[in-house]
Amino acid sequence: MRGYLSDQQFSDKEAILLACTHYPLVADKVSAFFGHSNQIVDNATPLAFEVRKYLTANDLLCPEQEHLKTGNPQNEFYVSKYSSSFHQTVQTFYNGPIDIQQIDIH
Repeated sequence: MRGYLSDQQFSDKEAILLACTHYPLVADKVSAFFGHSNQIVDNATPLAFEVRKYLTANDLLCPEQEHLKTGNPQNEFYVSKYSSSFHQTVQTFYNGPIDIQQIDIH
């Protein structure tokens, strides 16, 4: 991450947009790298609220009680670029096996 953030393109920026939904997991480290002098903008939280609103409005939201009935919720992740490090990170958060599939979004 240090190598990426050291790129000259970031040197004169006042704010940094974390434009991927998992980047808030490293927001504190990004902020610290820049000495807490840049505004860090997180799009994941408002995006999550909008997705939940859409799923609820279209009756697509899985009721929380469904997870309790089976005792084994299925978690599927779709990414535009697969990496083993991301897979390991997500697996750590979910304490077990997960399904990650790379999809073409173009």
